[in-house]
Order: sequence, then structure tokens, then C-alpha cells
Amino acid sequence: MGLTLALATSAVQAQTKTIGFGQTSVALSSVFVSALHTLGLTPGVVRPSNLGDGKVAFPITGGAIDLQTARGEISHSGGLTLTSGSTVLHLC
Repeated sequence: MGLTLALATSAVQAQTKTIGFGQTSVALSSVFVSALHTLGLTPGVVRPSNLGDGKVAFPITGGAIDLQTARGEISHSGGLTLTSGSTVLHLC
């Protein structure tokens, strides 16, 4: 019985993919960026994120995905900023 349990545990572990590096890129819609500018807000980034060509890239710091359900969690570093004058809102 113990051997069966060990095999079942091993099978469950094999269905999870661990993520340790990479990046997630998010395209900012032109409507969103236009709305920010209309409100007097300028988008920026919290390092080590990058902003360019209408996309924000967030470095992946870890996570795991269940390969059968495609559900999981991915941790990132960095973030976005919204600036108006001398006021800066950090979205991390």
C-alpha cells in the first residue's frame, strides 16, 4: 500500500511545471495609453520591468503550472508607475 501511495505522489508531481525565469510581456492598448494621457498621467516602470514599443515586460521570479489544468501562479518583479506632476503611483 505504501508503494502505491509513493507512485501516486510521484505522478502528481510530474504534472506540475516549475518556472524559475523568463518574462511576461503585456501589450498596452492604444486606447488605455490615450486615456492615461487624457487624464494627465504618464506610464512608467518599477525596475527591473521594461517599457517599450507599447509593451511592458515583467521578469519572472518563480512559479508553477499544473500541466493538466493549465492553472498556476507566476511571481514577477517590477511593476508600473503612473506619474502626474511630482506625484508617482507605484503599481507593484
